Amino acid sequence: MNAQAKPLSDWIGSSELREDVITLAPALGVSALLDREEPLPEMGSPLPALWHWFYFLPQVRNSRIGVDGHPQRGGFLPPVELPRRMFAGSRMDFIAPLIIGAPARREGTVLSVTEKSGKSGKLVFVTVEYRIYQNEILCIREEQDIVYKEAGGRVSPPV
Repeated sequence: MNAQAKPLSDWIGSSELREDVITLAPALGVSALLDREEPLPEMGSPLPALWHWFYFLPQVRNSRIGVDGHPQRGGFLPPVELPRRMFAGSRMDFIAPLIIGAPARREGTVLSVTEKSGKSGKLVFVTVEYRIYQNEILCIREEQDIVYKEAGGRVSPPV
């Protein structure tokens, strides 16, 4: 049975594990992007809140990238056939700071898959939980909501 023949609910409980080192370069880059004043991030200092989003990024072969620029669906995330994938929100608990220079582990689990219909047509909501650990200590717990929807009409550029 291929991935698309399975019900989307079969992806509930799907999991992935990513490991990364909380390196200094992305933190310095974000600091520059945000035009932050001193002090600059340095090895051993805590990573500012939300900057964990610059780590654990997917790295897949070019042939495994979908038309939306993300990894093809049907691995960790369900193979929702709706073409628009959007970040719909998240809830986070910052339990302990991530430390720049130390390895970290992110464990992801699909918590729910819900199909709905709305004014704009068919929608699928996927909720994913991520837990990020350093030195076996839970540092961040995050739930992300991802919504998939049907293609809409063209949107005119702002005037």
